[in-house]
Amino acid sequence: MPAAHDRPVDHATLADFLEALAYPMRLELLDKLRFPHTLGELKVSPRRRESGQVPGRPAARQTVQAHLDKLVEADLIKSESVEQGGRKVPQYVVNSLKLYELTEELRRLSTMYAGRGPIGDATGTLAGSSPAAEAEGPRLVLVHGVYEGKAFPLDKASAQGGQWLIGRRRGLPVALDYDPFVSLENTVLTERGGRFAVADLGSKNGTSVNWVPLARGASRALRPGDVIGVGRSLLSFIPA
Repeated sequence: MPAAHDRPVDHATLADFLEALAYPMRLELLDKLRFPHTLGELKVSPRRRESGQVPGRPAARQTVQAHLDKLVEADLIKSESVEQGGRKVPQYVVNSLKLYELTEELRRLSTMYAGRGPIGDATGTLAGSSPAAEAEGPRLVLVHGVYEGKAFPLDKASAQGGQWLIGRRRGLPVALDYDPFVSLENTVLTERGGRFAVADLGSKNGTSVNWVPLARGASRALRPGDVIGVGRSLLSFIPA
């Protein structure tokens, strides 16, 4: 069975989704429909760009209904009848399964450029990393980002000056060129006596361990399974 990032993108399905979502009001409706609402309970006031995103007048019921119908047609929201005031009325709620499918298609699309991105600060090294299942010794494994499961070895051969840098800069031991929220040199790992520690390098968005932000200039010892957060990517620490 091919890996998720090896399967082709379903362009037709993705285009249908994006066309159905190409209206600010429909995106606002999806946000409101995290919880079930009937048409009469939905109050939508589209923000107008020419007014600095200030909410405009509430949309007419007919307008809201038309957008709801399009979202139902695209299967992005579900409709079911409920009893209200002695009569049956449709109630709407987001189709979380379909939204997840859309998110996965977009994520798969993002892998198409990895390793072939723009020159400059982009590193383009993810495609050449070893799969986690084949890696040996201490390593970081990408668990959230482009190409989950890619492993970055933490051995002497991959170290630079006795340490391992995480960032977007070309040629770093752990290069995450796809994540715009990762600084060029974001985080550093060091090793002493077989024990690893992690510290932030004063990056714009910081570094976290198990979702707890590191204090600026502080170092933290790593334990097996610790999750390092940089930008919007997550890396799991696997010891030898």
